[in-house]
Amino acid sequence: MHDTQDISMEIHHGRKGTAWSFKGVICKVLVGTVVLSSVLSGFTTNAIAADESKEARVISHQYSVSLNDAVASIRNTISRIEAEKANGNVSDEMLSSLSDKILDLDRTVTVNELTVDITDVLNSAENAVKDVKGSEADGVRSAISTMKILYLSNKVENKTLSFSDVEPGTWYYEAVMKMTEMELFSGTTVPVNGVGTFNPNGTMTRAEFITTCVRYLDRNVEQGGEYWYSNFVDKALEIGLIHDYDFSDDYNSPCTREEMAYIVVNMALMNGEKASKLVGRLEIPDNFEIDSYYRWYVKQAMLFGIIAGTTEQHHFSAKSTMTRAQGATVLYRLLFPEQRTPVATEPIDTNYQYYNNYKADLDREPVTWVEGERHPIPIAGDTVIRKSDGKPIRIDATCDGKGEHLGLLQGVDIWSGTERYIPQTGKTSVTSEGSASWFKSEVSEFTFNELRTEMHSHQDWVKIEELSFPGRDKKGAYDGEITPDGMWKWNQPNERWEWIGG
Repeated sequence: MHDTQDISMEIHHGRKGTAWSFKGVICKVLVGTVVLSSVLSGFTTNAIAADESKEARVISHQYSVSLNDAVASIRNTISRIEAEKANGNVSDEMLSSLSDKILDLDRTVTVNELTVDITDVLNSAENAVKDVKGSEADGVRSAISTMKILYLSNKVENKTLSFSDVEPGTWYYEAVMKMTEMELFSGTTVPVNGVGTFNPNGTMTRAEFITTCVRYLDRNVEQGGEYWYSNFVDKALEIGLIHDYDFSDDYNSPCTREEMAYIVVNMALMNGEKASKLVGRLEIPDNFEIDSYYRWYVKQAMLFGIIAGTTEQHHFSAKSTMTRAQGATVLYRLLFPEQRTPVATEPIDTNYQYYNNYKADLDREPVTWVEGERHPIPIAGDTVIRKSDGKPIRIDATCDGKGEHLGLLQGVDIWSGTERYIPQTGKTSVTSEGSASWFKSEVSEFTFNELRTEMHSHQDWVKIEELSFPGRDKKGAYDGEITPDGMWKWNQPNERWEWIGG
């Protein structure tokens, strides 16, 4: 039993900050808990004040354990676990030690030294035990979830009024402060006297960005599940913000800028915005580095004015990992359109706005034409003579709640050579790769897939991706294996299928 002698707690304010001292006899564990409780709830307690009339023995004790040291100790244990994993066996003793050290974070708090971003070390611990099974590993995951809820959720009553590492005048200052005010972002350390840290240049993981977006879309989602982010990812899948094949369950990896564009554009569309019917005058010099799956989303994000380039020449840096400052800024621009970056645009060079004039062209009997040669706007039932082998292909239609998709996975290009009359010029335009898919509800460009010998709009490729996904449980036979339909490639190191379609 611990000595229950009365104690008192005093707070001393000085030029170097706030110092804490305790009078009385109390175990370190309890003192640590008192310190943390005071920091989180922002109150000064008199409940444990000693009766000054008692002639009790008075002991002044400064309980100060460095959070820096605690984090360093956790990282050391993680390194030892990684070494054991490399040898094929992780000991329960090491896992138990990691679990204890993570839970002890709530007791290793020095009020003057809350400068360590514990997000990274918790993510590192989560990755270290990701594939480890057993009750001890489950205990580590539980400890991580507990600490993330305690430190990183928005339920901490002591509100952050400012961040020591977010200076007024920086390009992300207003975004960070507004997103924090809206409780979409929180600081990375427990605030002291209203001052915390944000770590603006810190990496943001897929899980963290998805969680932030879902917090805005549905405030009823709470932290919980197998991992701290499980409920948020499940909600994102449910509402269509992401798809189950997007990240192959790898949500702890850093989110890239092209993935950020994908998520934020989906969020914009869900929020009622319409895909742009304009084209930007600017070119993206490193467009070739953007995965074909994300190019349309990157273009829309820039046309929306939500994401800007990383250089004055409008490089996008697709594979760079997004930072917390960038995450806060893109959401700020998404939610407050007046804060967006204007992009020079012009009307798309098609007759999209005259689409209704051509509905009569679709009200006709099926016809036959040769692949690539001039022909009317395709309809279901038309027959295309494939150039490669002379085989006649009857065009099928795949219908879903978003419209009709023609010629999916039929191995023939039905769009090259499509003729359409443009009233503005009085001339006829012929569709080719790079042309705008003017007849779709959301304007995009046609792209061609060499393996499938098919050309489709972005919307049709998205549907093909959905239809052709091999399945999460089906693994490839070797690294680089391509599915028979030419749509997916197996990435052996990451054990995931990667989309290589249009």
